[in-house]
Amino acid sequence: MVALAPLAPPALAEEGVRLTFSPARPVFHAEGTRQVGTQAVYGHSQFATTMTNTGPEPVRIESVILTSIGTGPRSGLGDIKDYWNYGNQDRRIGPGQSVQFNKTWGFTVDPQHDWLSYIFDVCWREAASGRRACARQTLDLVSEGTGASRTNP
Repeated sequence: MVALAPLAPPALAEEGVRLTFSPARPVFHAEGTRQVGTQAVYGHSQFATTMTNTGPEPVRIESVILTSIGTGPRSGLGDIKDYWNYGNQDRRIGPGQSVQFNKTWGFTVDPQHDWLSYIFDVCWREAASGRRACARQTLDLVSEGTGASRTNP
C-alpha cells in the first residue's frame, strides 16, 4: 500500500465556485477496460460534473487542475477548464448559473489503483472586483465490489 501525505483541508470561501458530482459517490471500476471511441480505458468511472457560481457577481474561470490519487502512482490531466461548455461567455459564469459535462474518466494504461480519488483545484476571478479565489474539492470514488475508498480503504 502506498503511503499518501494528508490532503490539505478544502480552501472554500463562503461564496464562489463549487463543483457537484452525479452520482455523488461514483463507482470506480479497477478491473477490466471500457472502450471509449477507439480508446481502451482502464480504471474507469462515469459521472457528471457541474460547476456553479454561488457568489453574487459573474466570475471567469481561470483554471481547473485535476489530479488523481490512489493506491497506484499519482497522476493528473492538468488544466481541464475547457471540458465545460460556457457558450459564448469566455469561461464566464453568472451568479447562480451552472455549467455541466458528463464523462467517462479513466486511464490509457492500467493505473494499478485499488481505490481512487480525484482532486479538483478550481481558480476564478470575480468580474467586478478582479478578486482571485481558489477552492479545492475532492471526489472519492467507491471501488466496485469492495466499496473501498480513500476514506474507507
